[in-house]
Amino acid sequence: MKKLLIATVACLGLAACNGNEEKVYTVDELVNDPATLERIYKECGNDPGRLSETPNCKNVAQARWKSRLNNMSKSLQ
Repeated sequence: MKKLLIATVACLGLAACNGNEEKVYTVDELVNDPATLERIYKECGNDPGRLSETPNCKNVAQARWKSRLNNMSKSLQ
């Protein structure tokens, strides 16, 4: 019985880690990939209560800021 319980817990643990986790993008990756930046930005904006504290939503906010600064810098040159 004890072995069955351990096996069940192990299976449940593996099922929870099934590899469906979304890739976490860096700020630079997002700055260099506007389509991905926009896609994740829309996802974060569509469900901010659940997603706003995720790494990708935080990185998207920083990447959008960095992109704006880069664009302002280019326009001043």
